Amino acid sequence: MPERDDLPVPTPTELKVLRLLDQHLTRAEAAERLGLAAEGSVDFHLRHMFRKYGVNRTRKLLAIARQKGWVGGWGGEGEDRESEDRE
Repeated sequence: MPERDDLPVPTPTELKVLRLLDQHLTRAEAAERLGLAAEGSVDFHLRHMFRKYGVNRTRKLLAIARQKGWVGGWGGEGEDRESEDRE
């Protein structure tokens, strides 16, 4: 994947969506965790990010997010990171 230094940083809500999807949650599960009314709200954010970053698949969007360091590591913001913090 080519280097993309000029990409805008995702909004706080977009980052939350990306981090939840990076944890392999479904769109419905992500919507529930975010307190959104329906998975359509997650789809809205995804479509916006597809246009913003010039991709057409969640997998490609997550690849960019990992490359830029917006998501990734030890399960993103999941339980693995929380358990590491306690050690």
